[in-house]
Amino acid sequence: MKIKSMACVAVVLASLGLLGCGEEEPSPPPLPAVEGAEQAAVANTTCPIMGTEVDPSIETRTYKGVRIGFCCAGCPQSWDQLSEQQKDAKLAEMQAE
Repeated sequence: MKIKSMACVAVVLASLGLLGCGEEEPSPPPLPAVEGAEQAAVANTTCPIMGTEVDPSIETRTYKGVRIGFCCAGCPQSWDQLSEQQKDAKLAEMQAE
């Protein structure tokens, strides 16, 4: 009798969603992308490391108040390894674009 009662409770709880079956609530749909929005947010159009076009989906760095874009996932780490003097030179090049 106890097993039948426990089974009934489990069915009721499951139907109420209180047991949780490992499903996550669906996340809201992403906001529509605004073409060029990320590109406009960085100060440069070419990567300071490779010299190729900036990819707006790649993480950026902020240096001396300037947001810098990169062309690929490896370039932000390469930027991090530059000396301050090298970064200053790259920043000057970007601002001359």
